[in-house]
Amino acid sequence: MYTKDPFKKYEVLYRLGMRVETLLPLRIGIGREDRVTEPDSPVIKDTHNRPIIPGSTLKGFFRANSERILRSFLDEDEAKNIIKKVFGDAEDHASCMFFGDLKAVKAGLDVRKHIMIDPETGAVSPGRLFEVEFVKEGAIFEGGNLIARNISPCYLGLLHAVKALTDEQLIRIGGFKSRGYGAVKMDFHRISIMLPGVAMDKLYDGVTLTPSVGFGKPVKFRFKASEGAASIEEHDEVVEFPAEAKVDRGYFGARIESAEAEKLLGDLAGVLEKVLRG
Repeated sequence: MYTKDPFKKYEVLYRLGMRVETLLPLRIGIGREDRVTEPDSPVIKDTHNRPIIPGSTLKGFFRANSERILRSFLDEDEAKNIIKKVFGDAEDHASCMFFGDLKAVKAGLDVRKHIMIDPETGAVSPGRLFEVEFVKEGAIFEGGNLIARNISPCYLGLLHAVKALTDEQLIRIGGFKSRGYGAVKMDFHRISIMLPGVAMDKLYDGVTLTPSVGFGKPVKFRFKASEGAASIEEHDEVVEFPAEAKVDRGYFGARIESAEAEKLLGDLAGVLEKVLRG
């Protein structure tokens, strides 16, 4: 059963726009098909027959690699505890991050034949060919799809750390990675920070919040906006970034928007590293 305690109210909401470009063929499939007109293993598509990168795939990718990054600084139990707080689990932690599907705005599909590998011996199964559909390199997927709630801003630095490893092709997404698939480049191109119940004049003076989900004992953080800029103060660090602040009637509060999501996430990753190093 999920606990509802961390989410009795919305303290802060984040939305990130995301873009993925394939550098090598991408393979996110739905399993084997028996239809004559389809390859043995087609890629996942939406109702318009366009390939997508499912939100579940993105969440699993960021979750697993965020945990590996945290284990570089923390012991296994500490790393797992943070991951549970941020990404949730099946027992008592509701997720703070939600990933929607990324839809193809430019994509070409192709089919390759592969030789089947015996899962028990690891050896090639002679004569066992199967067809695999894949998205070709140069495809573009986009979406304003990543939402986080009620977490310390520095947790967003995990997204930047995973993106950096992905861009270096040190980690890959999807299936058939050992066969040369799954290298992509990621971009976070816009961020919106929503502050429900916060008036604009209060935001200009500075708004201090205590996150429901933080490191150990919750540490307060502070948002402040001025003409054409905003700042986040957390763990005795101040991160400044170009932004526009405006009233958001949908949340009965204020919104901070910035096209400099990459820089902001990188700066927040620096705050996170400082916290992890103690």
